[in-house]
Amino acid sequence: RVNPIPDNPETTDLTFCLNDTASNLSVDNPDSDYEYSWYSYDSSADEFTYIGDNYTPSTSSPGTTTYYVTQKLVETGCESGMEPLVVTVLDKPEPVATETIQLDYCFEEVVETAISLTPAENASIHWYAADGETEISAPTPNTSSAELTIYYVSQIFDTGCESDLTKVEVNVKSLPDLS
Repeated sequence: RVNPIPDNPETTDLTFCLNDTASNLSVDNPDSDYEYSWYSYDSSADEFTYIGDNYTPSTSSPGTTTYYVTQKLVETGCESGMEPLVVTVLDKPEPVATETIQLDYCFEEVVETAISLTPAENASIHWYAADGETEISAPTPNTSSAELTIYYVSQIFDTGCESDLTKVEVNVKSLPDLS
């Protein structure tokens, strides 16, 4: 009896941002009747290399890598042809600044507009509260008390990839004691 070769597994291409935590490569709708094997391809040697039944791609550098997967029907041992899955790693913007941004205001100084920073090309500025996680609107410094307020800022490319956070210190200084 001759068993048919299984159809190729179905895959969906993946996109990650630089240094994101990637998950294992997977097929669409995996079936427990099959075993899946992943391969890389070396075009200079024109050869496929088995990389495992589970494989997590690296996101440490931007670029595109094509992996290949086969499915083998456990009952018959028949294996499908190779199906490509493309992994794209997108670059992320540089931080807004490499050092803390320090902004000084005087106690009860009139401040009517929010802090404005210029993003990189094709990026937008995103503000975070002092916890570095809660997204907020661009802050307008409150100068009603002399204190230091911490914010964080990042920039996000149109692709959705976000820079590392930059600390922003807004320091409201007390008025000098003239007595």
